Amino acid sequence: MPFNLAFLTAIEHVGLGAVTLVLPKLIAQAAGADPTLTDQYMSLAMIALGIASLLQAYGKFGIGSGFLLPASFTTIFIPPAMAAAHSGGLAAVAGLSIIAGITEMLFSRFIVHLRRFIPTEIMGFTIMMIGIMFGLLGLKLIFGINPMHVAEKFEPFPALSALLSTIFFSVWGPKQLKPIAVLIGIIIGSMTYLSLSLWSGDNLSNQLSNIKFVMVTWPLVTPTFSTILIPGFIVGGIASMLRSTSDIVASQQISDPNWKRPDFKNIQAGTLASGLSTFFAGLLGVLSVNTNTGSIGLVAASGIKAKKVAYIVGLIWILLGLIPGGSSLLINIPSGVQGAAMFFASGFIIKAGANIFTQRLLDTKRTITVGMALVAGFGFDELVRKSVLPAGAENIFISPLFIALGTALFLNAIFSIGSSQSAQKIWLPPKDYAEGLNQLTEFINDQGKAWGARAYHIAKVINFFDEFCQIAPELVSNGESINIKVQFNEISIKLEMVWHGYPIILSGQQAVTLDTDDHELKISLATLLMRHAADHLTAETLANCAQRLQVTIEDL
Repeated sequence: MPFNLAFLTAIEHVGLGAVTLVLPKLIAQAAGADPTLTDQYMSLAMIALGIASLLQAYGKFGIGSGFLLPASFTTIFIPPAMAAAHSGGLAAVAGLSIIAGITEMLFSRFIVHLRRFIPTEIMGFTIMMIGIMFGLLGLKLIFGINPMHVAEKFEPFPALSALLSTIFFSVWGPKQLKPIAVLIGIIIGSMTYLSLSLWSGDNLSNQLSNIKFVMVTWPLVTPTFSTILIPGFIVGGIASMLRSTSDIVASQQISDPNWKRPDFKNIQAGTLASGLSTFFAGLLGVLSVNTNTGSIGLVAASGIKAKKVAYIVGLIWILLGLIPGGSSLLINIPSGVQGAAMFFASGFIIKAGANIFTQRLLDTKRTITVGMALVAGFGFDELVRKSVLPAGAENIFISPLFIALGTALFLNAIFSIGSSQSAQKIWLPPKDYAEGLNQLTEFINDQGKAWGARAYHIAKVINFFDEFCQIAPELVSNGESINIKVQFNEISIKLEMVWHGYPIILSGQQAVTLDTDDHELKISLATLLMRHAADHLTAETLANCAQRLQVTIEDL
């Protein structure tokens, strides 16, 4: 990729992430920081974003997902961080960021073992939820409402010009400009804002006076730890890990056209990097960081996913943090213009979640789980923030995403109790191959719907049955049936078939020669095809002279 295109794309990602800089600024103001200390705090916050972006892109030695997934600040930590800032200042926020980072790193070690409790449909639902929330935040910024739900000045023309120009260049623009349509929109929107300001009588010197040239200083504070507020940041660390998990899964899906299921080793590396990033943010003395969901939409919209861009993003953040006035430069990008970019990118995030979500065969239980979680998440403002909660409860009920995801995981666990994940069928193989395949296809499809297995996974089982039905009548003794047992565990489907009759001899144990009769040749060829359809295949003769075939078909 040409460096100039990579650099311009990196500027897009930085511009999209800059909207979240308002969050550490609010925390600094809540702690009573003066303007100089606030600007120094913002500079360190930008350096933290740069370190986090580089760690996530690293992708080696079990650290980082290796995707173009830069960092941003998140509202997940705002309720406990505001409480910490009021009671213990910026030092308490820094200490609790360290706690959140350690929590996320510890839980990342177990993410591979938790995959059975985080099924694919919940992953897809979470990504869709994040995309919708991201788009709603962008829409609020367009209408002059900041991330803390406070109404500010509504300036429609800069936001509208940014949104329309982004759409125009992404759909109808020249091929070489489509990848940087968002950057073009931000530039046009910012120029519109500046022009209107000058037209209204404001002069350029007043605009430049908003940029303050303050040298970065570290350490600003020595982290302290408030035991009362630790639970809120532990919950925030878990929620942050789950959000990072969803962002990484979305990145996997967008980056691989043949994507079938989450790569949990990659997720483990990515969530470890996210935890390390939050830990380093705490050491720098600033608010916890997280992956920037908006960048996923930008990658999908532009088609540019090179790791080189992530490295440039990280270096730009660090450079802007070190340069006096860097934080003021980004924080003064009109919020409505940033909102337009977020609103545009949200559709691509929702699409990535929908692609994952719709791979599941949704039964009644999963429909209830997703539906109730969606309503609980979007009812967060009305039912939680406006209700009378016990002291400290606002540090637990920290965000709509956490409420929605918690509801989904809770209902999924409840519905799993007593739910059979196995089935059995006594099958008498008919002479007609098509009839036999139809019987087994109907059987496994019914079970797949009951279990909520992915359609692709069930198709792999049917492909195996296709080969097995070719030889099933040849295997059993006259009038004998085959006992078929099926087990499902979210990761794989295991089949066990037992019958009295002719054995299946796997490759290496039987040679096909010119003297091989048609019966043996047919079984040998079908066995070869079955081995290709299955991920693991074993055959043996039991003590009662029955034959047993065990098959494992992974959801890969």
